[in-house]
Parts: sequence; structure tokens; C-alpha cells
Amino acid sequence: MFKFLSEQLSTTRWNYWFGFIFDALFVLLFAWYASMFNGFSSGSAIIAFILGFLSFSFVEYAFHAWLFHGTIKIFVKGHAAHHADPYQYDSLPFFTGTLVGVALFSALSIIITPSMAWMGGSGFLLGYITYGLTHHALHRVKNRSGYFKYIFDLHTIHHARPKFNHGVTSPLWDIIFKTFKDH
Repeated sequence: MFKFLSEQLSTTRWNYWFGFIFDALFVLLFAWYASMFNGFSSGSAIIAFILGFLSFSFVEYAFHAWLFHGTIKIFVKGHAAHHADPYQYDSLPFFTGTLVGVALFSALSIIITPSMAWMGGSGFLLGYITYGLTHHALHRVKNRSGYFKYIFDLHTIHHARPKFNHGVTSPLWDIIFKTFKDH
């Protein structure tokens, strides 16, 4: 039942766009929740938010390189559909990113202060949204310049040579893990 529901939901345009709205609401909710704890200061909140946002770039790379181009069939199959038709509206069910975030940042709040965990979670979820919108634009926006043209060119190489350029928003982790190609 869940497999059927997630497969049906994952290919709808409604799910695709509602995911961005749903996640944006939770960016705000996570930040509000972080502010409810003692020891919340604006300086530590900004640092946690930025660290959360930047840490998503590693997760973006890891999932793309090691799961979507890895050996676990459910991930490979879904991503292969994207490579076959990059214009389709394939995405995880809209609630998946937020559910994973709630579990992850609840666990993290046991290790570090809850305010830092949830503010970092807010930044992390914004990183996820940034990745999704960037990836959408890479396949649909025609006029490109500057950094956006640069990452478009790298992403085009990835679609032609899938072992390279797994970072969508940044080549940082491709450079570190030696999967970077610029030609």
C-alpha cells in the first residue's frame, strides 16, 4: 500500500510543488521551535542555521553519488527515470524531507542543545529546498549566466557522464571525492 501510494504520489506535479511549500513552512516552524528553548541567542542561532544549510551540500552529494548512482535498486530506479526524462515531475512524497528532518533533529537534540539542533535543522531544510529549486531551474530555465551557467554546464556533463558531478548546487564535494569534471 505505501509503495503504491508513494509511487503514485511521487510523479504528480501537485506533490512536486507542494513539497517546496510544505518544507518552507517547516523551515519557519523549526526556527520558531528552536527559539522556544533556553540558551537561544541570535549569534548561536545564525551559526547553527548556516552550518545546517552548508551541511546539506554534503548530504546532497552523498545521496546523489552513493544512493542514486549506487546499488540500492529503489534509489537507482527512481533516479534513472530522471536521467531518461529530466523534465518529468518525479520527487519524493512531499512529506519525506520533513519527516526525515524531524527524526534527525530530534535525535540530534539529545547530543547538542535543542535550540542548536532545530535551528540547524531549519538551515538544513532550507538547503534541501535550495537544492530542489536549483535542480528544477537547471532543467527548465533558458537564460543562464554567472554561477548558474557554471553549475548548469557541470550538471549537463553529469547527465552525459553520470559518474561525475554529483553536486547540484556546488562542485565542492565532487572536488573532494575526485568526481569533478569540467569538460
